[in-house]
Amino acid sequence: GVWRNEFRINYDEDSYKWILGKSDYDGQRPDGSLIWSGILLDITKRKKVEEELQRKNYLLEHAQELSSMGFWNWQLQEDHVEWSDQLYEIYGLDKDSFESTFEGYLSLIHPDDRETTKNIILDATSHKTDFTFEERIIRPDGEVRHLKTWGDSSLDKNGNVKEMFGACMDVT
Repeated sequence: GVWRNEFRINYDEDSYKWILGKSDYDGQRPDGSLIWSGILLDITKRKKVEEELQRKNYLLEHAQELSSMGFWNWQLQEDHVEWSDQLYEIYGLDKDSFESTFEGYLSLIHPDDRETTKNIILDATSHKTDFTFEERIIRPDGEVRHLKTWGDSSLDKNGNVKEMFGACMDVT
């Protein structure tokens, strides 16, 4: 059996350290006693980074909510678009039932804006440029909303666009 545990120990009166303990069962001695080998590692720095990341994510989520802004990331090879929770809220969508692809996104754009929106994004993809535009969306309940959208791209080692990322703000 393997044992693994993270725990805190008091370091001094005002602080503590995070420890990762790991051990493995190595067998049994002839007298019946068990043989275990293990290690204790100070993971305090990692835990502080994790806590700071959680705090920043909390602040980001609340900033998105207060500004009516959401973030997205489109992985071109997989044609998968990841949205922040706030972006789902802006679009009035359920995270579990939306087809998060480029075509799925385009299906939400107002028909009069769809072709222009598609061309702006595909042009930015082929020319490796950033973009800003305004679009109208139609939520599932029929409500039309106006969004301002920003996007930029990230390149792979060969200089091809591997992903696009950006933000949408509800300016309705």
